Amino acid sequence: MNKKLVNRRLPPSYLKFVSSTGGAVVVGLGMVLSLGFLFFARAQLIEGEFRLNDAKAEMQQVLALEGQEQTRAKLNELMKELFAQAGRQGLLRQDWNERKVSITGVTMSREEANDLLADMSNNAQQIFGASQFEFSVRDTESGLFEAPTSRDNADLAVTLKGSAVFRTAPSSVATLTSQVAR
Repeated sequence: MNKKLVNRRLPPSYLKFVSSTGGAVVVGLGMVLSLGFLFFARAQLIEGEFRLNDAKAEMQQVLALEGQEQTRAKLNELMKELFAQAGRQGLLRQDWNERKVSITGVTMSREEANDLLADMSNNAQQIFGASQFEFSVRDTESGLFEAPTSRDNADLAVTLKGSAVFRTAPSSVATLTSQVAR
């Protein structure tokens, strides 16, 4: 623009003020804008750091879940193999049945007690797990592991409680016996 044109339109006092303060105003305005930009940039940086930390945490969660999924897959494969092996050996749940046994304070002869123990012994066709097991002599003068002195004090008090699990499906006893022998 033409300086004469500017001088004509604006009062001279104003031009002196602008010329003396104009540079300071521009510098001040520039500093204010720079400071505003600095605060804005800092806020953006902090927000970016928060987003980065959130992304790192989410990544770690994803990695942990991936590890859990791999572990689950391995366990699933091991379970399948275990069930297949149990099936080959005839040890699946559907091949067996369970009965509760409860004999409480029954008086028996030693021979009957011996037969009961022989019947409850574990083999390839049955397994007995006792939860309560007690044999005692009725006579205070007799001992459990001594031969009775008379027929009168030969009886035993028997308590036997537990579960008898027995095979309901046919199986290869030789396979089970060879597995037990190992």
